[in-house]
Amino acid sequence: RIAVQEPAIEVVAEELVETPEPAAKIVAEEMVEAPEPATEAVAEEIIARPETAKVVAETKIEETNKALEAKNTGGVTFADLPLSVPVQEAVEKSGYETPTPIQAKAIPLVMEGLDLLGIAQTGTGKTAAFALPILHRLAKDRRAAPRDGCRVLVLAPTRELAAQIGASFRDYGRHLRIEVATIYGGVSPRAQRQALARGVDVLVATPGRLIDHMGAGDAKLDKTEILVIDEADQMLDLGFVRDMRRIVSELPPGRQ
Repeated sequence: RIAVQEPAIEVVAEELVETPEPAAKIVAEEMVEAPEPATEAVAEEIIARPETAKVVAETKIEETNKALEAKNTGGVTFADLPLSVPVQEAVEKSGYETPTPIQAKAIPLVMEGLDLLGIAQTGTGKTAAFALPILHRLAKDRRAAPRDGCRVLVLAPTRELAAQIGASFRDYGRHLRIEVATIYGGVSPRAQRQALARGVDVLVATPGRLIDHMGAGDAKLDKTEILVIDEADQMLDLGFVRDMRRIVSELPPGRQ
């Protein structure tokens, strides 16, 4: 069980932003004590201009958060992770440098093909934590996707989340020739049926619509290599237990 808490420094950030005058004095005192050139003049300017103090305070907090993040991940950077070149290029273009704790811990394990249960707060990069190593595995093991099926199946509780995950896979896999399809209710199943017929590398689906395609013979999961259940707790809360059991029963026993 991996629990990630947000740095307490963000609370301080809110206090500093809401009370710019005290923040200016605090920053001014810190700068006066620091042996940097012309710090006294800068300090006076900050005290006279609270809006400058706000910018400086936010900058200091951002730097502190980055330092804390680096400490929590053991100083690991994305460049240290043995991701394939196309995936590394996508990571660099996305502006990522230091993985979050859930990413630093999950990515190497998923790359090794191990099963994983990861728990982290919203906004900590859980999607990248499983999408990046999965794309790495697809890049290292190029093969045609099975017709009427997929190599990777990602289950999501809502159409909105499914669409977001699908977009992330396309973004991170921009330098790879992979097919990503999203399947959810509320839209015509025709295009979804056509995508399944061709076979896709990554299929992101909500349980209900996927079972509809399975019942119609459009989706076969017997050659799926990797299963991801995103927001599993929410999936259970929404009553998808039976649907998930049925879907899992159609997967090969040796899948990740």
